[in-house]
Amino acid sequence: MAKSTAISIKKFDGTDYKSWSLEIEILLEQKQVLSIVDGTEEAPDAKDGTEFKAWKKQHGIAQSTILLAMERSLQQQYGVQKDAKVLWDQLEEDYKSKVKLNVWAFARRNISCEVERLRECARIRIEDPGV
Repeated sequence: MAKSTAISIKKFDGTDYKSWSLEIEILLEQKQVLSIVDGTEEAPDAKDGTEFKAWKKQHGIAQSTILLAMERSLQQQYGVQKDAKVLWDQLEEDYKSKVKLNVWAFARRNISCEVERLRECARIRIEDPGV
């Protein structure tokens, strides 16, 4: 009896892009279609019918893999994109920068808390010099 190789990936809901994208890259690599998404394999000339047909099939696998690993609302938003590489690049642009912004917002919030704590300590020292 063959072992199951089913992979379970939490559907992307707009959060934790970094983890989700890594899992999808692994899945795309397993399906041998990552090269279509990362741009290392471009579409052959449509005049070469056999080669183009094979590429188109692989492209469809890449695109459906990405879209089916997303929540329905995001599928509807990004499903209009018919090019798997452009879809992947758009997701990265839209969500990778949010990760950086969230880190910056977290740092700002922590700095603000520290400044308030220092002000409070200074106020206590001024009111009660014996501290």
